Amino acid sequence: MQSNVIASNRPIPPRVMAVMRRMSRSRWATLAMLLFGLLGLSACGSRPGPVAAKSAVAKNTPSPSNVAAASGSSAARSSGSSSSGILLYAVVESHTKTNGLATYDTVAIAGLDGYARAKTTFTPATPPYVGCLGPLLPLEAHVAAGRVFYVDGNWSEDVYAADAGGASRLISHRSWPAGQQADVLSFVGWDAIGPLGTSPTGYGTQGGGPIREGWYGRVVRVDAATGGIQRQLGTDTCYADDVAVGGSYVCSGQDSIDVFNPDGSPSWKFSAPNQGYMVPLLSPDLRHVEALGPMIVGKDGSSTPIGNPQPNGPSDFYAGGWLDAQTVIGWHNSGSTYNEMTIVRLSAPSKLVDLGFQGTFVGVVQSG
Repeated sequence: MQSNVIASNRPIPPRVMAVMRRMSRSRWATLAMLLFGLLGLSACGSRPGPVAAKSAVAKNTPSPSNVAAASGSSAARSSGSSSSGILLYAVVESHTKTNGLATYDTVAIAGLDGYARAKTTFTPATPPYVGCLGPLLPLEAHVAAGRVFYVDGNWSEDVYAADAGGASRLISHRSWPAGQQADVLSFVGWDAIGPLGTSPTGYGTQGGGPIREGWYGRVVRVDAATGGIQRQLGTDTCYADDVAVGGSYVCSGQDSIDVFNPDGSPSWKFSAPNQGYMVPLLSPDLRHVEALGPMIVGKDGSSTPIGNPQPNGPSDFYAGGWLDAQTVIGWHNSGSTYNEMTIVRLSAPSKLVDLGFQGTFVGVVQSG
């Protein structure tokens, strides 16, 4: 598998990790291996070791090699404006269907105006055959230190680590006999403490409820030196759904949202009867949580609906994350148009600002 990067001018983290998995078409056991994640590679360009990288760099004056022109509203629009000092975020877009399923094939860095500062395409992942289940594909892009790391190509089953500027090295390898169940580890990101993953991770679903994309299991801390699991975040009744940069995390319990400090001690809690909050996302200042409803709840006990949600009806906004402490980003459906990238500001929570293209939020590349 190759890992690729679109970059801005940010330093690279001191330690980066990646996990790769190979998919076999002839062995059912290897379907579990499909659930992989990428925690990042050390730099743009090729490096010694088992993982190669190529780059498309965000520049003040985009060139045809790193910004593709868009047509209509199906992709982030290209712009020649300067990207210095403004908030930038990463998205993945789908213009391809594989075996009838929409698969991501484009990654872009965009601004609040909906225009792409950098864009490139990649080979979409091939969904595995899981019988009558719907396959759950892992996250295909991550943001780290002003760069967007994404994957394409073949699959392999190994965990690698690298120091900044150094070659990657194999730190873990696992395999399973055909027909044997295994607790699959899938990387979902990292914080100031270290890598984060899910284990055991699901690789198929059949009519499941709302869940955060790519977070298909219990969230765990991963040892950066060995690739082993250190501890679970949350409990069996309060599943962690989001982890802040500093290590604080949030989980949804029964009729409640619980925020925890990095050491696992309670920070604050919001509860309301018969609400069933799901997929909570923690704001960067740790004072607000967005959850399906859609709703923004506060440490001060406040509760504010987003957009114009209908009682017992479908939501018109689905959050993907926070751009800053005052801005939520996600997507909404408008008539026959689906997955329109949208932002909502705390100062005007009922107003959905359509960014003019379709995609899925990956993370913040550059703060404003």
